[in-house]
Amino acid sequence: MSTNFRDKIERERERKIELARLADFGQKYLRLMEEWNKNEDRKMVIKRFIDGITAETNKRKELAKQNKRDNFAEKKVARLKPLLKIGSKVKILNSTEIGIVESMKDEKVNITFGILKMTVNMENLELVKD
Repeated sequence: MSTNFRDKIERERERKIELARLADFGQKYLRLMEEWNKNEDRKMVIKRFIDGITAETNKRKELAKQNKRDNFAEKKVARLKPLLKIGSKVKILNSTEIGIVESMKDEKVNITFGILKMTVNMENLELVKD
């Protein structure tokens, strides 16, 4: 699959997600309008409106953080993957134990630390220079 085609699919997927999000937002807005017109206690409606906007804002912040983490992980894997080989010395981020790569499949790496065997996602690894 070409990069342009993959990018086009990703843009289309993002557009559909955004449209669904806008439709959901519109439905919530309409429900609030109906409540505003029916309800005597408008303070409750205002509170729900503010709560809704706060939740939406927090959701967007969390999504932005997750996207940033995903992009970072993707770039790290792209840099590390060509360098990793069976027998490479690695360590898990923020640790001092050095392990040996036993096998790899996609972004999962099987590592041996002495008698301990682990499977670790590639973005959590660091190559140890000899």
